[in-house]
Amino acid sequence: MKHLGNLIITISLIVGLLAAATSYFVSLPAPGTDTAGLALGGTAGSFDPRAHPEFGATVAELQSQIDAAQAEQAAAPLLDPPPPPVVPDEELVLAPVDAQPTGEQLLASRESMNSVGRSGDPLTPAMLEMLHAVSDPEAFPASRPVVAVRLDSFDIGRWRHSWVFAISMVGLVAGAFLVRSANKKAIAAQLAEGGDGESGDRLDPMSILTSAHAAVRELREGLSVIPDERGKMAEVVATLGRLQQEQMVDFVACRPKLIATFGLSGYASLMDHFARAERMVNRAWSASADHAFDEAMDCVAQAESLLAETEQRLSIM
Repeated sequence: MKHLGNLIITISLIVGLLAAATSYFVSLPAPGTDTAGLALGGTAGSFDPRAHPEFGATVAELQSQIDAAQAEQAAAPLLDPPPPPVVPDEELVLAPVDAQPTGEQLLASRESMNSVGRSGDPLTPAMLEMLHAVSDPEAFPASRPVVAVRLDSFDIGRWRHSWVFAISMVGLVAGAFLVRSANKKAIAAQLAEGGDGESGDRLDPMSILTSAHAAVRELREGLSVIPDERGKMAEVVATLGRLQQEQMVDFVACRPKLIATFGLSGYASLMDHFARAERMVNRAWSASADHAFDEAMDCVAQAESLLAETEQRLSIM
């Protein structure tokens, strides 16, 4: 079942990515369709200007009109300025306008002359008519029919393959559910068969935490009767050394049982608390071994507090 789930997840990912790649593509609208507000997100419709010079001239004229309209729109101020003063016709002098296109504009124009629609061009009725015209195999045998166009905006209502993407999402959820169920069954079977060794049914996570917490608590209480610092640090090294090799290792070995009981998210939350307590135990042992008395005593106190917190966390899960 786990392999089936992984297969479903893989197929769903591939299908979902393919469907997502078509999210901006729509079927070429029929002539007369209301396309107000729509603009191309890429080139559309190709033709050979040498074989169809008249059609090329028509396309060039349409593109010039689009460029002029876009330039006028870009030059329009965002806010309406106050009306200019009235000047008699004989005194009206027009400021010179540099209308020469840049080199980049010339190059882009020459490179796109074989395309009916350019990226950013509005999908006007005239543009639709030309795209349908260039799709006629008899009139334009060398051109590829325009089946779909890419738009510069997304609308789920126009997405032809939205249903495919939705099915792929369902497949991802179903595959993840199968994999998770298979993992839980495998862990439960392993525990039932005793495949987890000593840390299987014989060791209980709560008992291990209770024992570890009690060991650190008794260590703190016993340190008060040891007169010298050297003796206290030696006792910390000995006690925490046994704790590291026994209870800490046993609790980590309970991973299959914890996952089977609380799931991966519950296990991760519990281990976050346990990891902080384990790090503090290790710091206390290291500080004692390095004869850093004050730090060692502080770490022992924090280790006891964190182990109690982890034990409480496990008890309420």
